Amino acid sequence: MFRPRISAALLIAVCLALLGAGAVGAAPGKPRPNSQGKGPKARITWSLPRVDRTLSPGESATVEVAITSSADVDNLQLWIPGGLGRMTTMAGAPTSLKAGQPVTFTLTFTMPATGALSQGGVVKVRAGRRNLPANLPVLLTVRGAPVSGAGK
Repeated sequence: MFRPRISAALLIAVCLALLGAGAVGAAPGKPRPNSQGKGPKARITWSLPRVDRTLSPGESATVEVAITSSADVDNLQLWIPGGLGRMTTMAGAPTSLKAGQPVTFTLTFTMPATGALSQGGVVKVRAGRRNLPANLPVLLTVRGAPVSGAGK
């Protein structure tokens, strides 16, 4: 009878020692992944708080913007939905970000020569299937035209 109690106590002591060693062995200062195996949440910042441009029909404008993340982000997607997206091209948009390293890319806005309307919208950010709360507001105003989608 004495032997099973010692074995159970020994087993519990070994388990506790192993669990404690795992916690102590964790690298200090490094963010630990959450329980679902994902890395730390990324906080996205932009070099500009928003993009505002006024264009004449048929005119184009180019804007350089930089995006920075507080954590590494893979499988990054930037896109502009709606009417604004049909008037915008992105050159050099990143597909991943390294923590603390800004990446600069170019947005080119082209207003149609006829039927041009002012457009408001955002540059959206996605990592994999998850949308990140890091939209860059954009407002393109055509001289004398009404605003469509402002405030989205």
